[in-house]
Amino acid sequence: MALDDIALFCYSCKHMTTLLLAAGMEYIFISLIGPATTYFILGSLTMIGSLFFGLVVKETSGLSEIEKRRLYVVQVESPKI
Repeated sequence: MALDDIALFCYSCKHMTTLLLAAGMEYIFISLIGPATTYFILGSLTMIGSLFFGLVVKETSGLSEIEKRRLYVVQVESPKI
């Protein structure tokens, strides 16, 4: 599976999560936690995700497929007999 396919999968999961949150937002606002706490929770999750991508995910713009694989795929050396 190519790294671009994995990125597409992650991006699609993000949009599905956003859709589910949008569908349940009215219930969240009416519930006990209220709008202020809801925005705090969603903002915190966004910041955590941004920090993760900023610190862990490497830039792949302009790289070939082989160069992208070198960034993420760990090569295991076979034992010498």
